[in-house]
Amino acid sequence: DFEARVGKSIAQEYWALSERTVHHLRTIIEDNNIKCDLKDGILFTAMTAQEGDGISEGALRWQEKYQLDYMEIIDGKDLSQQLGTDIYHCGVLNHSPPTLPPLRYTLGIARLAISEGVKIFENTSALGYDDTGKQVIIRSDGGGEIKAGKLLLATNAYLGKLEPKLAGRFLPCYSAAAATEKLTDEQLQQIMKTDCGVLELG
Repeated sequence: DFEARVGKSIAQEYWALSERTVHHLRTIIEDNNIKCDLKDGILFTAMTAQEGDGISEGALRWQEKYQLDYMEIIDGKDLSQQLGTDIYHCGVLNHSPPTLPPLRYTLGIARLAISEGVKIFENTSALGYDDTGKQVIIRSDGGGEIKAGKLLLATNAYLGKLEPKLAGRFLPCYSAAAATEKLTDEQLQQIMKTDCGVLELG
């Protein structure tokens, strides 16, 4: 596992960093009143006994090593009552991490930035930049340029040639989400008795 590769001390530093990240996210949302439907907790679900043993053992191991008290192992029967389906073998509910709709959060951050005087240039590719020491010139497609006093690189994992020094340090992670038609309160109670994010493993 990760701790075996890097050592217990470094693994604990990474864990502490992830905890601070969650706190920082909550602080940004609360201090700036960003309406992004933030929810507490993620329910990790396993469809097979092998996957279930893996996440259950992992949860117990993390609880012991890092003195965590917010992970809850849920058996298949209780899980079916919470999610309205019996396809899962078991699950682990982590009460700590938040979930939110990324678009709502992004729009909230954009509104906050605009209120602070930031200009947003939508549909404008950033192909590269030059730092003259006095200003930064961002090169865009079609020969266009944007000039700014400072540059903040806030991208996803696909930097391309924008910043070669950083491109090799990112590892893309993939996930998928399903969208449904708007559900009634009764339907939501049948399939989401625990108001949190649900992540299916495998």
